[in-house]
Amino acid sequence: MLTFQKWAFRRLSIAVVLLFGLCAVFAWLVSVPPAAADDTVPAASKQPEAVFPEMTYNFGTVMAGTTVKHEFVIENKGKTTLTIKNVRTD
Repeated sequence: MLTFQKWAFRRLSIAVVLLFGLCAVFAWLVSVPPAAADDTVPAASKQPEAVFPEMTYNFGTVMAGTTVKHEFVIENKGKTTLTIKNVRTD
């Protein structure tokens, strides 16, 4: 049968071993460098790139009440999806 002193010493020994183990794991986690993101391609080259071959269009003289229409071409030369929002005319 264990006496109180032996029981307390055994419990303290287990606590010290666990604390040492936790410190070792923490030290290992701190020393391991984080996994590098895909550094081979700069982040700027992964962005969408809107290219406008034509920035303006002149309809010339238009009679009042006439509907005019023109389509602008927008090309995405980038590597990700180009999202176009809030299009307005002057």
